[in-house]
Amino acid sequence: MGKITNIVLISTTLIIGLAGTSYLLARPHLWNEVSEARVFLDGQYVAEASIYRSSEGQLLVRLEDDSLFIFNPSIRDIGLPSRSAFVFLPTYAFSTDLVPPPVVMSGNKVKVEHDMNIVVGSNGFELTNSSGVRIAVELPAE
Repeated sequence: MGKITNIVLISTTLIIGLAGTSYLLARPHLWNEVSEARVFLDGQYVAEASIYRSSEGQLLVRLEDDSLFIFNPSIRDIGLPSRSAFVFLPTYAFSTDLVPPPVVMSGNKVKVEHDMNIVVGSNGFELTNSSGVRIAVELPAE
């Protein structure tokens, strides 16, 4: 009986250790869903949109048409990442790169070809996409 208990105890310890190590290695790649955040397109609430926050505080917005953008609050800029840079899981987005490189930044007028008119408030931000649609993101008060 003691031998079986030791095997179970060692196996359980190894499994917990591997799971913990895997989580610690994957943690920088995980973006947590901000469930209380809301997205509006031209003033209309969009229930299908999702907002995720990185460990560095960047916000990933995923719209219902699967378009993505990353808002970096420290520099108040928008990046447009490649869709292949993320895998979406329930309540998480997993970045395939430690810091997903945006394809284009809002300040690059050659590639963006329009003024995104970024407005940053205390509990969110707004921008205009390439189709002229005004996107507003409201974040929960911290």
